Amino acid sequence: MLRVGYEHYYAVIEAGSVHNHRWDFATTILFGGYHHQEFRSGAQGATYCAYKYQSESGAKEFTLVPQGTRALRCVMDAYLVTGSFYTLTSEVLHRVVPDRGLPTASLVLEGPRQPSEVDVYTLRPMDAVTDTFRGLEPDSLAEQLHRFLALRS
Repeated sequence: MLRVGYEHYYAVIEAGSVHNHRWDFATTILFGGYHHQEFRSGAQGATYCAYKYQSESGAKEFTLVPQGTRALRCVMDAYLVTGSFYTLTSEVLHRVVPDRGLPTASLVLEGPRQPSEVDVYTLRPMDAVTDTFRGLEPDSLAEQLHRFLALRS
């Protein structure tokens, strides 16, 4: 699946969240670059606000539910460039830190969804959020792909 334009997902990323996913995935950077960081629980780590991003089974509505705090430490920090490729399992806590001066596009291929909730960790508290997952309509997908191609020219 090509993931393009799921606004809340990208808003959480922009807020600098550490998170995992409900699926294993592979990604390749088509152009640009970013820092990819991975985290583990650790007493020496920074204190993060913890949330569960969850939904009822089969529902398309997701809620960000506060879970207190948790100490996380960064165990890997790599700057990935065009052509970089990696895979992650659904359990890996990570974040992407975009290079603000460099437009970046990546292709994400998702594996089957796991029955788990998603963990989200932020340095500052976030308001409770309820979101409805909306797939892209064909016209919207075409617009996103045209914007992507325009970046390449």
